[in-house]
Formats: sequence, structure tokens, C-alpha cells
Amino acid sequence: MAWYDMAVGMRAYRLAYLTQAAEEAGLINDETREILYGALEAHRAELADDAKIIFQNNHGYYQIAGQLALGRRFGATSQPMQELYDQGLERFHRILDKQFSAEGVHREHSPNYHRMVLSALQGIVRSGLISDDTLRQRAHLIEESLAWFIFPSGRVVNFGDSDSHSVLCSAEAAAERWDTVLMRAVATEPPHDLSVPRGLKRFDDSGYAVVRIAAGDEGVPSQDSYLAQTACFHSRAHKHADDLSFVWFDRGEPLLVDAGRYGYLGMAEKGSEAWLDGSWYSDPMRLFVESTRAHNTLEFDTRSSPRLGAKPYGSGIVDSAEADGTFAIESACKQFGSIRHERVLVFRPAEWLITFDVFTDNLKQPHDVTQWFHAAPGSQVTQSAGGFEMETVLGQKLCVVALLPGTESTEVETGVREPRLQGWWSGTEREAEPAPAFGFRQTGSTTGVFATLFTFANAPEPDFEASRCNVTGRRFRLNWSDEAGDHSVSVHRDDGLKIIAAD
Repeated sequence: MAWYDMAVGMRAYRLAYLTQAAEEAGLINDETREILYGALEAHRAELADDAKIIFQNNHGYYQIAGQLALGRRFGATSQPMQELYDQGLERFHRILDKQFSAEGVHREHSPNYHRMVLSALQGIVRSGLISDDTLRQRAHLIEESLAWFIFPSGRVVNFGDSDSHSVLCSAEAAAERWDTVLMRAVATEPPHDLSVPRGLKRFDDSGYAVVRIAAGDEGVPSQDSYLAQTACFHSRAHKHADDLSFVWFDRGEPLLVDAGRYGYLGMAEKGSEAWLDGSWYSDPMRLFVESTRAHNTLEFDTRSSPRLGAKPYGSGIVDSAEADGTFAIESACKQFGSIRHERVLVFRPAEWLITFDVFTDNLKQPHDVTQWFHAAPGSQVTQSAGGFEMETVLGQKLCVVALLPGTESTEVETGVREPRLQGWWSGTEREAEPAPAFGFRQTGSTTGVFATLFTFANAPEPDFEASRCNVTGRRFRLNWSDEAGDHSVSVHRDDGLKIIAAD
């Protein structure tokens, strides 16, 4: 492990600093100098070799950062070290282009890795390792993009391999830590008068969409309504089987959650079930948090969506729309080579959320399909007529009902270990908490539709007779009534996504 890719880069800049500082302080003799400079040369040779640089993930980022630090400290007295620095400059821009989209979003499916790689980039810029206005502007764009992936609670949205990390700190610390107003706003402990990012934000190239809307008093960002969807597959790096999944935070607390990272435990043997399923690891809880059933999406035939050997589709974000305070996000991807999955999230902040899914197997093979949802840890979910009732940690009530016929509700599974893991959430390394998993299913279907309503209103009643959906799912109207009255939502997707009516 001494010459493990990332370790070399992280060790190189420390070794360079210690050697230079010791020389300037007159603390080393000839014997020690020979050892240190021999180590510097070994690291230079290792980092100069293109074949050793991991350009496809963030490890290469740290390798190149170490290369730049090493070359910068000794370039004035060593031509090979100057060449190492010049090579590092070219590599650094190349790896940024590879790892970050033009929208400033990290392509490794994890907002927390976005945060960590940004931190290293900020260190490089602030230390003067690279003096480049273009790079500084790019760092600002990456930071502003990160601000959209922070819950109103101040925690990083834990898509992919992300822990539930809090960025909240004092105003002074936020001003020192972050360079942009948007990131300072989401990271500063309330109360404050900074403007947090709000509205509908699509990252079409990266494969994400976010809605963040002020609820009531705009001076209380922690009460904002927040919906974020992940619809991306750029590589296998930190990629979970989470296609078209989403998270929802509203009225001051998380409602629907992502499974989290848990940890990198046990190595999957080549040819094993875990390896064939697309995982690098073998720990049962790690395999669970990667699985499709651990996310708010469709699961086909109790299998996780393929990653090993599957062609990355890049972004699955298709379109979005807004009308009279109602938002819609459209996404799509292909599963198992022949199944087309299309999803529309229709969202009325602080009031209700509809998850509309349509699937079609082009080979006309039948499938057992489950539309999974995962409530935040501490929530209580029980079955009710036509769906579920959910009591949140803060004591709020959500009702969950199917708005179209043809589905049946699943059992509620919380902290289940046998016959397979289900109903868990991981916020930190090697820790998992029970969290209710539930949903709706169809069996033996070659094509099908789900339309599930989550509402804060009491006693929702679906109107199956008035609700309509055409055979392709390109047009649908969903009707229901509750204590507040009658509601109808119509969405057309024939020529761009349009919310025709929502009341």
C-alpha cells in the first residue's frame, strides 16, 4: 500500500514541505539529505508516469495535487521537478474536465465527494500552487453548484457514497471556509440574512434536478421545501443502483431519504454475486445501501439495476416545468437492456408530492415491479386503506395513496435482516438505523403505471373514475379529494413537459 495511487500524492506534498523546511532550518545532515532527496526523486518518478495516474476518479485529483506541490517547491533548482510541475498543470485541467461537468457538478454520483474534492481544489487555489483566474472562476462555479445539494437542515444530500455531513458553522467560519454567497448562506448557522439558492435548478449534463422553495417566512431557510432527484450514470465510481431516485425535505425535517454510504467494507471476489451485481464490496449492509431496493425508485424482479457491463447513460434528466406554484421534473433511463423507465415528479411544496412512473419492456417480458419509498429514521409508517399513513419525527402526518388502480401496497419493513436486508438508513461510517421501507407493487406486467400521492392533508380519496393515463404515459390526469376539497393535476409530455392544470 506504500505506493498506492492516492497515498503517493498525499505523501508527496508533505514530504516536499518537510524537506524544504528542514533544509532552510539547517536540521539535516548529508546522510539524511540523501535519504530525503532520494525519496523525493522516487515520488517524482512515480507521479510523472501517466500510467500511474487515476484520471477516471478523484484519486487522480490527489495524485496531481501532490505532483504540483512537489514540482513547485523544487522546480527552481531542478529541471525534472519543473517539468513535473508543468506536466501537473496540464493534467490538472484535464482531470477537472473529466471529473466535473460544465455545470460544476462532480461526476462521481456523490455530493459529499463533490464537497471533498472542492476542498482540495480550494486548497490548491488559495495556496498559490496554481495562479489562474479561469481556475478560480471554475472553483466558484463548483462551489455554487454544491450549494444546491445542501438540505435546508445544513446537511449534505447523501446521494451515492455520501454520509449525512453537516456543513453548518458560524458566520465567521463560513466566510473563511467558503468563497461564494450561496455556499455561505447554506452553511451559516441561523439566523442570518443571506440568500440561499431557491427555485427550480436543473443540471441537465450532470443528471440532477433540485427544487427549493421558501415556506412561509423566507427568513427561516430550515423550513424550506426541498426536493432533489438523481438521474445520472457516468461511470461505476461511487455509483449506487439508484436510477431516478429522489429525496424530500419539508416543513423542517427529512421525509423521504436515501440509504447513504455505510462504508467500504470487504472486497467482492471476481465472479461473486456481489461482483456480478456491480459492487466492489462484500459487506451485507454495504451491499444493501447500494441496492435498488434501498432507494426511492422502481425495482424489477427483486434485482438491482445493472452497473457491471452496463453502458453509462450520462444524464437521465429530460425536462421540467412550473405552473402556479407546482413543479414537475421528468426523467428516464433504460434498465436491463429492454425496460424503459420514465418518471415524473409533480411537487406542490409544503403540500403534496406525486411520484408518477411508467415502465415498458420492449421484449414484452413480464416483471414483478415494486415502487419503493424510504421514510426518515424515527418515522412511523402503517398500512391504511389504499396506502399508508406516516407520522414523522416531528409528529406531522403524511398520507400516502395510489391515484391509479392496478397496484397493491407492500408490507412496511423497518430494520429487517432476514430473508434480506430492508428498511435501513446510514448517516455515518459503519452505522445503520432502522428506517421504514414501503411502497406499491405490480406483478406479471410487461408495461405498467404507478401514481403515488404523498400529502399533508387528511383523508385523501383517489378518484379512479376521473383519473386518466394514456397507454404510453405521455398524458395523465390525476384526481383526488381530501379535507381541503377536490384536486386535479394534468400533465402532458408529448411536446415538452407541461403542467396543464394543478389545483
